[in-house]
Amino acid sequence: MNEDTDDRESEDSTTAASPMGTPVCSHCGSPIETTDWFPIVTETTENGSVVLHSFCDEACQDAWNRQQSDEQQQSERRQSESRQETNVE
Repeated sequence: MNEDTDDRESEDSTTAASPMGTPVCSHCGSPIETTDWFPIVTETTENGSVVLHSFCDEACQDAWNRQQSDEQQQSERRQSESRQETNVE
């Protein structure tokens, strides 16, 4: 389990595994030891594809979840502002 998860940089990569096939953490990019249990999150994209996000530990999963929530809120805020600007004109 990794410590200081919030200090790790988030990977903006869609690669779920290293070139050698080892899964990597969707938050920090660290290789995941597959002989141990590790957390995952599934996400369904707009086109119906299912994406599997693997994490090296629960702290990285929590940090990734917070980041996704923040990004969703920002997107909703921008959409709301855009609709308001359209209604003013």
